[in-house]
Amino acid sequence: MFAEGRTASAYPVRAWALERDFAVGAEGGSIVQEGVQAAPAFRVAFAVPKRRFKRAVDRNRIKRQLREAWRHGKAGYAAHMAERLTGEYNLDLVLLFTGKERPDYAELTAALDKLMPKLLQALSAAPKTPDAP
Repeated sequence: MFAEGRTASAYPVRAWALERDFAVGAEGGSIVQEGVQAAPAFRVAFAVPKRRFKRAVDRNRIKRQLREAWRHGKAGYAAHMAERLTGEYNLDLVLLFTGKERPDYAELTAALDKLMPKLLQALSAAPKTPDAP
């Protein structure tokens, strides 16, 4: 993910994204049923470094806030990505909080709103590479 994927940053959030071939499963087999047209899907992971936030309570709170900010903007992000990306790929996404202090919710939503167009630009500039069997 980190070596092959594309990255974008909007302080205090950094994102890594990797497009995966929609028809290939984890074991290399096909996961698409004959005659069924499925929409591309997102898999999103949220991370907060232990180095900056020693207490698990603080890390979990920031991850909850990131998940909530993603949930509220997900429909808009997905529609925007559907315009720019083909429907044959899934998107694996890792969102890493890089700030040094606990953020408020408005700061995270603003960062995600700035981050997604940058990430789309990085993804659309990258050549698509399907998974090897």
